[in-house]
Amino acid sequence: MKPIRYATVSSEDELLQILELQKANLPEVLSNKELQDEGFVTVVHTLDLLTRMNKRCPHILAKSGDEVVGYALCMHPDFRREIDILKPMFREIDKVVPPEIAYLIMGQICIAKPYRKKGVFRGLYCKMLDHYR
Repeated sequence: MKPIRYATVSSEDELLQILELQKANLPEVLSNKELQDEGFVTVVHTLDLLTRMNKRCPHILAKSGDEVVGYALCMHPDFRREIDILKPMFREIDKVVPPEIAYLIMGQICIAKPYRKKGVFRGLYCKMLDHYR
């Protein structure tokens, strides 16, 4: 296993790798045990949406060599109407966050199975914190 490095998305290939990792962690492709023990992703993004979101606020990656082994999607509130399942979340946020306060959603997070329980989530979080501080 190569060392893990953290970065922001800088290519379409990286976005495509995010989509592949996402597909591999949808509920319909996981066993009941995996669903309970490891979790799953809910939202299925398109390349177009991921690209537009990334242009507004770059997504955070964990990479081993050239392989994306984890990601944390960044979602600016400008995309609040793009994903139906997230609309209720934004309604709740609007109740407590005044409009003059700028914020960013640390969206969907996914880590490839061989890289779980190795601190990758913490690395993604720290990279996001540093990048958007």
